[in-house]
Amino acid sequence: MLNRLLLSLTAILLISSAEAQCDPTPLYQDSLFGVWPDTITDFPPAIIDESYFGQIDIMIPASSGDVPQIELPFVLPIDSGLVNSVVGLPPGLTYECNSQTPAPCSYLPQSLGCAAIVGTPTEEGVFPLEINVTAYTFFIVLLEAPVTFEGYEVVVSDGITSIRERDLFQVDGLRNLPNPFTGSTIIRFNTRSSMQLRFTVMDLLGQVVWDESIVSSTGQNDIEFTPSGLETGLYLYSLTGPEGTVTQRMIYRGQ
Repeated sequence: MLNRLLLSLTAILLISSAEAQCDPTPLYQDSLFGVWPDTITDFPPAIIDESYFGQIDIMIPASSGDVPQIELPFVLPIDSGLVNSVVGLPPGLTYECNSQTPAPCSYLPQSLGCAAIVGTPTEEGVFPLEINVTAYTFFIVLLEAPVTFEGYEVVVSDGITSIRERDLFQVDGLRNLPNPFTGSTIIRFNTRSSMQLRFTVMDLLGQVVWDESIVSSTGQNDIEFTPSGLETGLYLYSLTGPEGTVTQRMIYRGQ
């Protein structure tokens, strides 16, 4: 189609980005669209002056109607998508794409792809990120629909200060039963002691659709989750405590 031709011509004019050494994560293969990790899982922490790797998985939707942020006059099929930028990366880090077309950092709809954040960070701190993606479709003329994914960060430490010590996290065995589900599902997990946790459910665009505070008991815990006003689809749910976050996915099939 026209936009693929334009992307190919663009590739001739631009300096090709290096091919990322990443493989798409099979966990997201059956998704309709999205960018991963979600903002709760986020990118792994980094240590100053040490080699870093963080992966971005991306699935371009088949239709503009699948993504509320895409504002077009009609619902149109999407021909391809482009990762325009990852804004806010720590000094020393950059991103590289396993592009699915001749153009740099471009991907085909409903074909899981990936990119990598790589390099050696040279400055400590907390660096908020945003991932900017443009979807391309065609209706008489080429149309562009930008979408921005926010809420990410990369934390760079000196390697002495502990960051997100996941081995100390006292929540394990997180799952929901049944999955997929209709109506309601049970969120089941274990904790080594009673603690206050934050239970969060997000859609694949990182929008929080459910958020509540709970207090766990020692041993097995069950929470009944009954969605209200949610559309059928894939969602991510997380438990966040003092030492970190664990995340799983659920498939909701409506009432």
